[in-house]
Formats: sequence, C-alpha cells, structure tokens
Amino acid sequence: MFFRKILYCVKSYLPLLASLSSILTVVIAGLALYVAMGQLNSSDSSSAKGIYKEYLALAFSNPKFSAASYPLGDPGFLKFKIGSEEFERYEYFVSLLLFSADEILSLDLDDEETWMVTLKTQMRYHALYLSSRFFDVSSYSDATKKLIMSSLKSYGSCQAEYSLVLMPVIDFGEEECPFSWR
Repeated sequence: MFFRKILYCVKSYLPLLASLSSILTVVIAGLALYVAMGQLNSSDSSSAKGIYKEYLALAFSNPKFSAASYPLGDPGFLKFKIGSEEFERYEYFVSLLLFSADEILSLDLDDEETWMVTLKTQMRYHALYLSSRFFDVSSYSDATKKLIMSSLKSYGSCQAEYSLVLMPVIDFGEEECPFSWR
C-alpha cells in the first residue's frame, strides 16, 4: 500500500519532471555553448600572439630591417640599394609583417583595438617603403590597407614634428594617398 502511494505521487509528477528535464537540458546546452565560445576566443588570442611572436623573432634577428624608416633624420631605408639582394630581403620582411597583420586582423579578437595600435606601430617603421613605388598594396585585406594608410599619416606627422626646417618626406595631411589602393 505504501509503495502504491509513492508510485501514484511519482506518476502524478512525471509531466512536471519531464518539463523540468527539458528546460534543464536547454540551460546546460546554453552553458556548454558559452564555454565553447570562450575557448574559441581564447584560441584566437593565442593564435594572434603566436603570429606576432614569430614576426618579432624575425625582427630581432634582422635589426637592419625592423625599423628601416628610422631614425627620422637618417632612415635606414634610404641606404638600401634598389634591386640588391638586401633590398629584396627587406621587401620580404615587410611582406611578412603585412601577412601577419592580415592573419591577426582576420581573427575574432576581444582586444582588436590593441592589436590595431600594435600593428600600426610596426607598419610605421616601414612607412618609407610602404609609400614608395616599389610597394604593391593590392594583395592585402581592406583592414590591413586602412592600417597602412593610418601608419603612413602617423609617420608623416612624426616626421613633421621632428623638424620644422626639413620638408617631410610624407605629408598626406587630409588628402588621399598618392598611390593606387586598388
């Protein structure tokens, strides 16, 4: 008799328990999705750091290439002989930077603005080459192209501040960049 009452009580609550288990399943699935998304964002952040670390290792190994538009008064870029093996190596160095930028900017990063500032700073070190007739921007993403333009303007401003006597090599001001972006 006692067991019949318990069985009767359990049977009367079965629809409620079924509904609760469905709701609980949806809640657990939502939590699992949230955790998975967090892991993907963490993975993208780790990827960006890895890509940038590889570039920095190359920059450290090639200090002559790593900041060729500096010092402002005597930039290393102007010492490269056009057509030389050294100049070709420098072009590949800058290509690797821009490829790294394309890869980093294609990721879904929580701190994208910080990465934009970091990459813009690195591109500014190569402003003379990036504004030269030797550079072709056509193979890079729109985000990277915008960052290149921003870095060129920033370099021009730095150079103008460096010397009020010398004419800045790059001074785009509010005008469009004089070389083709298509």
